[in-house]
Amino acid sequence: MKHTLIASLAALLLVPLVALHAAETTHPSDAIMSLDQLARERTTISLNGTWQIDESVSATEIPKAFGHTIVVPGLVSLAKPEFPEVGTTSAKRNYFWCQKSFVAPARREAAILRIGKSQFSTAVWLNGKPAGEHLSCWTAGYFNLTEAMNWSGENRLVVRIGAHPALLPANIPGAGIAGSSKYWIPGIWDEVGLILCDNPVIETIQVAPRVNASEAVVQTKVKNYGPARSFELSHLVKSWKAGKEVARGEPQKGRIAAGEERTFTQTIKIPHAHLWSPDDPFLYVVESRTTGDSIRTRFGMREYTFDNATRRGMLNGKPYFLRGGNIEWNLHVEDPLCGDRAWNRAWVKKVVADIPKKLDWNTFRFTIGTTPEMWLDIADEEGILIQLEPRIWGYRAEWDRQELIAEFGRWMRDNWNHPCVFMWDSNNEAEKGRELVPVINAVRPLDLSGRAWENGWGPPASPTDPCEAHPYLLNQEQWQDLRKLNTLNPDDSWAGWSKNPKGWARSPEGAGHCLIINEYCWLWLYSDGTPVPLSAGIYDKALPGGKAGERQEYRWYMTAALTEFWRFQRCAIGVLYYDYLGSYPLGRPGPGPYHFGAFSDIVTLQLQPEFEKYMTEAFKPLGVYIKFWGDGEPGKQPYVPYGQWFPVEGGANHDFAVGMINDDLEPVTGKLVLSVENLEGKTIASTEKLFRLDGAGKYTYELAVSVPKENGKYLLKAVAYPQGVRHKSPTVCLRKISVEPVADALVSPAAKVKTATGLH
Repeated sequence: MKHTLIASLAALLLVPLVALHAAETTHPSDAIMSLDQLARERTTISLNGTWQIDESVSATEIPKAFGHTIVVPGLVSLAKPEFPEVGTTSAKRNYFWCQKSFVAPARREAAILRIGKSQFSTAVWLNGKPAGEHLSCWTAGYFNLTEAMNWSGENRLVVRIGAHPALLPANIPGAGIAGSSKYWIPGIWDEVGLILCDNPVIETIQVAPRVNASEAVVQTKVKNYGPARSFELSHLVKSWKAGKEVARGEPQKGRIAAGEERTFTQTIKIPHAHLWSPDDPFLYVVESRTTGDSIRTRFGMREYTFDNATRRGMLNGKPYFLRGGNIEWNLHVEDPLCGDRAWNRAWVKKVVADIPKKLDWNTFRFTIGTTPEMWLDIADEEGILIQLEPRIWGYRAEWDRQELIAEFGRWMRDNWNHPCVFMWDSNNEAEKGRELVPVINAVRPLDLSGRAWENGWGPPASPTDPCEAHPYLLNQEQWQDLRKLNTLNPDDSWAGWSKNPKGWARSPEGAGHCLIINEYCWLWLYSDGTPVPLSAGIYDKALPGGKAGERQEYRWYMTAALTEFWRFQRCAIGVLYYDYLGSYPLGRPGPGPYHFGAFSDIVTLQLQPEFEKYMTEAFKPLGVYIKFWGDGEPGKQPYVPYGQWFPVEGGANHDFAVGMINDDLEPVTGKLVLSVENLEGKTIASTEKLFRLDGAGKYTYELAVSVPKENGKYLLKAVAYPQGVRHKSPTVCLRKISVEPVADALVSPAAKVKTATGLH
């Protein structure tokens, strides 16, 4: 089934830019707007709220009665009364039909319906007249309702969505693929609005900051749905919160033919531009208008690039390290406890911004699927960077390349004005990611901001693109003895990056490119402490017979230790934990819980206490890492697989190396204390040193502390006490150590862990 709508949208997104000739530029823009112009503001009518809904097998027969209701935006699983087996392939249904009535205001020349996101396939009728079909499940659909509108009375809008992705043609990447999904829940899951305006209509706006030049490039695509006419296009830039005018572009005049579409590009100087960053998420808005339409577009003056020479990510020209996690929205909504909270602004703000800020996080990867646009709006306002990824986990040869190019183009169009979106991500872990390189490079020019692309396990698509790695050490037999981490130096030559037998690593072509670690660890548990099936084998070895609380303690203690390890290496521009928010119903019978991320309660958003205890410390900008995973030579002395109690020789002073990193650009000084405590928290021995770290610096300190000779379990603790007011609290790193009897013949000075050679 081939659809001309998608083909035409592909052409729409890939048309060459049309420069406006100097002859079309008018005199200065301080003319007072006429009353007629004021009357031609765009009107957008929200169609969110309660809709009627019912089901069918047929694609053409609208239900005669609608016996259920649903709130839009939302998913069909929330309908009242409930439908059985939503999200599964059922012979009882192929489609859901949603309807809503509305009364239009005064007649306008154009009426465009925008459905932010819906799935699976979306067809629209207004007053019984078809208005088009959109097959995408993660981009906005636009439908021209002008001719079908009843301007003097009630209008009946009907939207048909597929009940499952099997209804999509095989060559359409509409639903994408996600191997962890148990349910594929249909719904109109983003905002729905009716746009009313006159011609020419502003179809899209793109605002691309130029930080060094203190200017913004504004690209405007306009379309004339009526007869030929002359028009004027103008832009006014204001601060978003205060509404203060800061710049305006020269008005541009032109003539547009009937049915013509044109793209205009203008550069507007923004004197002394206020830059956007997670620490200071300052936003502007550009008010754009033609003689018949107007629109307000929010943006931030922000650039993020990658410097392969220094292996640094650069925010507004300065090194910037990424700390954060992953949000898997499409998995989260499979959890019955999700309810309608994913569309509740207060709940979402707490998830996306309030809690992460307390954790010193500045970044999320929205993985295997984007979110409702509100989530990105909040990230813009609160200052959270987003690595944005569509619902593609892998690659399918049957996908039509031109359709995939068109879909990526629409996806970029929907999101390119969000300053929080600092990087595009074509897929998660596609082993055939090489096939996506030409797709990425076909759509790359559409983004005037020039964002980089990450390509999963595929090769970077350009010399300046980064790559990702998922070093899941704990699910590999070769890493059962964690003492190997004492000497691991994961630079480009490390075999684990590209020769991992499981494949959870970067492409070999990623050598020499900036790297982001956005998955690691493999210790997932449900919120009640039951292992996710994928992780059960590790707990069987590390904690045989362990209880739920012991597993939670082990999970977050070990995850924090690995977080500290990867952050200290400085081999990656960022470390993002997987998974902060997501559910995993696969392989778990019964009512759940299904959440396997950071929360003990996803309704109230209560973090797991062990997560707060360990991960809050592991992600502080001033990082501390005890470079110790046990005495002895790996594979020769006894060692509990994946053990959390690291063996140490007792009865004398022991040399330990403590690594420190400073993610801030300002130097930091203070005191570093290394101590041994018993399990009741009493200090048995301690030592200290003064430390100093340059901005974005890294250093290793050697300290010796007396370890008890009595066999038993103890805590090795390193605490960095920074001076100054920027750091609100000290940073704590813990290692659980076990003093055990070790034969002298087996432990030599060479076998005992010593400080790494040199200072880093």
